[in-house]
Amino acid sequence: MSMKKSTKVLAIIGITLSTLTTIGVLLFQRVKKLIEYGLKVKRLEVISASLNEFKMRITLAFSNNSDLQIVATKMEYDIFLNGVYLTTLKNDKEQVVYPNAISDISIDVDIDPQLILRKLNNSAGGSGLGMILNLKEQRLMLVTKLWIKFGAFSLPITIPFEDTIKNWKQQ
Repeated sequence: MSMKKSTKVLAIIGITLSTLTTIGVLLFQRVKKLIEYGLKVKRLEVISASLNEFKMRITLAFSNNSDLQIVATKMEYDIFLNGVYLTTLKNDKEQVVYPNAISDISIDVDIDPQLILRKLNNSAGGSGLGMILNLKEQRLMLVTKLWIKFGAFSLPITIPFEDTIKNWKQQ
């Protein structure tokens, strides 16, 4: 008994889709361990600060609890202060997160302090300067979006981290 050509093509497509789905489920189960992360600020280094420019480097210690070596191909960091969106930082430099280890991930910050202060003033009813003066007590949220490379696949993972600024370095 011979199968029609169209039936063979549909069978091949079905088997291919089933195989890719199975691979995706297995990858997700391993990536799920990665999401059980530990993310801590390791170092904050101010490079330059003025009224028009603020440059700094943030080094995060990323604890990879999975058995996979992760290559982050793209990273975006949305920064919020007391729930107010301030800016998005982007990093297209590949960074490696080693399996079952703590790896450093760096973020280079280059922002306009006056623009940030205007956003804070608008959202806080004019008390943005007060928030800046009492910065250590403010809540900082970093929403990290990593694009992780697994062979030919690139999967996005979102990791939120929030705490008061004074606690970031103590963790």
